[in-house]
Amino acid sequence: MQNKVKKMDNLFCVSLFALFFLIYFSGCKSNEKQGLPYMIDGKIDMKNENSTVCSVELNFYNKSEKIVNEFTVVFYIFDSEGELISSNKNNIVFSIKQNISSNESYECLVNVDDYFSSNQDDEYFLDYLYVSQIKYSDGSEWQDSFGLKAF
Repeated sequence: MQNKVKKMDNLFCVSLFALFFLIYFSGCKSNEKQGLPYMIDGKIDMKNENSTVCSVELNFYNKSEKIVNEFTVVFYIFDSEGELISSNKNNIVFSIKQNISSNESYECLVNVDDYFSSNQDDEYFLDYLYVSQIKYSDGSEWQDSFGLKAF
């Protein structure tokens, strides 16, 4: 009798996990990226006169109905061999204070020279670019600390 109860408890736990898994990874997750309040794109600029090594060109688009006051962008830079460029920190994080109206784009150039240990003659690429926080003019905030909603 005790084994039967134990098997039923295990079956219940497995069923509960399977139900959660199906709900989480079904249609709920696939539409989440479309529900992001922003779009962002970025690329490496190796020829910018304001940087010794390179800069990152960012294009942020406010998809929300609110006015953005500040957003925090996170990304990684890799060298031509796929290695992270910084030994001190894996990701690069910048907060950009700028008023951006609803359905408006904002372009900026971010100097990332401080993240390089030396001026290496290599080709770099940007990956895992996302916005971790948006602060709005009405005092509200949107957060995606680890980029889980973006990917």
